[in-house]
Amino acid sequence: MKFHHNNIQYCRSTSILRVNLVSSEPISMISKQDLIASFSPDARQFAFQTNVSQKNVIDIYPLEASNGYNVNSSLVSHIDYESNDLRVTEIFHLGWCSSLVEDSKQRVKRKNGDENNVELDTDTDRENFFVNAVSPGKIVIFSSSGKDIVNIVQNKSSILHVSLEDAYIWLLDNENAIKKLQYNQAKQIKSFHIVDGKDEEITYFKALRNDRATYLCYASKDRVYVIDPSKRRPTTVATLAVGTCISSEILENGDLAIGTETGLSVFNLESKSLVQEWQTEAKILRVIKDTVLCLNSEGEILAFRLGTDIPICKIKVVDSQIIEFVRVADSVMVAWLNVNEPSFKLISLGDLNGNDEIIINDQKDDKLDGNELATEGKQEPHSSEDDDEQQQEDVIVSRKKVTKAEQDELSKSLVQALESLEDAKILEIVCSDKWNEHRVKSFIITQLIADDALSKFYEVTALAFQHNPWENNEISSLWMKWLLTLKGDLFFNSSSQSKHAKKQARRLRASLKASGDCLPVLLGIQGRLEMLKRQSQLREELAQVNLTETEGEEEVETVLNEEEQEPSEANDEYNNSISYANGESDTFVDASEFRSPA
Repeated sequence: MKFHHNNIQYCRSTSILRVNLVSSEPISMISKQDLIASFSPDARQFAFQTNVSQKNVIDIYPLEASNGYNVNSSLVSHIDYESNDLRVTEIFHLGWCSSLVEDSKQRVKRKNGDENNVELDTDTDRENFFVNAVSPGKIVIFSSSGKDIVNIVQNKSSILHVSLEDAYIWLLDNENAIKKLQYNQAKQIKSFHIVDGKDEEITYFKALRNDRATYLCYASKDRVYVIDPSKRRPTTVATLAVGTCISSEILENGDLAIGTETGLSVFNLESKSLVQEWQTEAKILRVIKDTVLCLNSEGEILAFRLGTDIPICKIKVVDSQIIEFVRVADSVMVAWLNVNEPSFKLISLGDLNGNDEIIINDQKDDKLDGNELATEGKQEPHSSEDDDEQQQEDVIVSRKKVTKAEQDELSKSLVQALESLEDAKILEIVCSDKWNEHRVKSFIITQLIADDALSKFYEVTALAFQHNPWENNEISSLWMKWLLTLKGDLFFNSSSQSKHAKKQARRLRASLKASGDCLPVLLGIQGRLEMLKRQSQLREELAQVNLTETEGEEEVETVLNEEEQEPSEANDEYNNSISYANGESDTFVDASEFRSPA
């Protein structure tokens, strides 16, 4: 869903998400393994629950940019469904509506130093509403905190699908009727029946909106229908032959992005033609200008741009998966699980354009934040661990974006090398550090089509592995991995290439097996060498310590001898310098025997 600053009302709908991220669209019931994760349109609220089978509660997390989107557990509110005679497991769709705050004449005063107070109009203030579609035909709308029920809509027929758009609720029931309602009203605004696809099972339904218009997109197993509901009699805008649609978004230029379990496609609605296609999974779609972002089943976000064949950026979280994301202006708010609690991060469009990969390391960030005060004003000793961390940081910083021209030139050079059968040139280009996993997959899918090129490429890469299996080249490993994964069945099952390919595979396997058998022995030798090295260093350190102690003992003995000599000499000098006065002497005289003269 596209969001624009000049829109008066906003809404985004999110369906129940499975833990394994099987689908982002509505499901009939929540299973025991499901989690709930849903951002409000402005990302000020986040609905979350990990175990709805045991907890009949959904938590609402308030988010503020002022505190870095860090959640204070004391501010988290809870929707108690049991007190409202509801069960979370009966919810088949949830999302958020958003509308201007009523009576927007409210004003807020702000102080600017010693200047007069300035009144700020709050026409842009909006309130979010949490919408729950409960089986079979009930829709319950909660306030943003979940403490109050704003409205309850009861449909006579069973509701199959729900989609939210601004302050409106669109629903499709089992009588093929589409109805439009406002979140705070019980009476429907509009109602009509679908014509195209009425005899098919509708598996997908969503309201799409941009600056130009609002469309309804619904799909069967093998077709996608786009209709314009704004007219008195809704008209079909396009019928597209796309199967298993699970997500969709409308771009700024009016094109339609459709995600399936196997691919992401962009269509021009006027000409009904395919504009661009990428081979990737697209469970959830978001759009920022001409950039399409999709969430795959691995919990990673891939960013694509029209005119490019590979992702311009990938976002992933260390030791976790992204469970939800939403567009906020020209940025993306990302949510992932940190143990059992959600964590959040805002990523700008500039970051997406400037990096091939964005890695969110939540544990590292926490460690830095926790040690910030402890290390302030203190010089930490330099260690090898610091060197390793610095090297890792350098690797991440140096992973800069490769331009489209460089990508095209690299692919073109590899194609030319394959055509001219230049083995050395092919191997040199394949091992270039300008490749990454997505570019490797894209080249294999789009360029290695001819049997001759495929066979030649496999032969060169396999020979490189066979001759030097110990070479630590991550790029070569990626090529071999995806070549066997994506194209292995073609040249192994091909009658013309099967015999030679299998022979090459046996040689490669034998080479890798031999190196694999040697690996434990080499690791053992390496360990013993490291131990001997450490022992040698320890001996040198101990010898240095003994030498230092010996020198210290000699110095102490010299000092003691000098101290023994100095007191005797001092005593002699002292004795020679004694003078007696006032009758004092070293001869003892008994005072009783002393008689003064009469």
